[in-house]
Amino acid sequence: MKLLTRKTFVGLLATGVMAIALLLASGLALATHRNSHIGLSGGQTLAIKIQTDWGGTTVQSPSWAKLTGTGVIFEVVAGTTRLFDARFQSQSICFKTDPDAAGICYARIVAENLATGSIIELHPRQGGVFDFALTNEGEIEALEIERSIRLGPGSYRFYVQTKTSGSTTVQTLEFWHFAVERHE
Repeated sequence: MKLLTRKTFVGLLATGVMAIALLLASGLALATHRNSHIGLSGGQTLAIKIQTDWGGTTVQSPSWAKLTGTGVIFEVVAGTTRLFDARFQSQSICFKTDPDAAGICYARIVAENLATGSIIELHPRQGGVFDFALTNEGEIEALEIERSIRLGPGSYRFYVQTKTSGSTTVQTLEFWHFAVERHE
């Protein structure tokens, strides 16, 4: 039987302590994780609708505004549900007119029930706090957001909404692409 030297023993002990600390930290992280996971699945793609625009649209409002031109309508027939997957990509410029103010530009994808007028944010629902772009002093960024939802029977209009964190923040979206897929 081989005896461990003091140096080897201390090294192994330190490694074991680090491993236990990592396990405890991982357990702590798991214990504090918000259970907000949603799993969605669907079959083959039944239809896809795409809207695109190369012109610029400017938003300077702390209230949600529909991005003109993004609306696409889908029907879900009685007795069925359908999974929808929506993607929005755009070139974005987000800047602030007041250098002392914070500035964030937001985007979200929603479905409007045409019978009731209710607006449903697609998953994951951020409650309107998905930071599509931070103020970057006029630099151009290419950004994307993808969301999904399973809906029951009805007629729905899908579109992109945007807003800014305040009246001193301005967002310009150009060369955008909006695609919505309907799956089984």
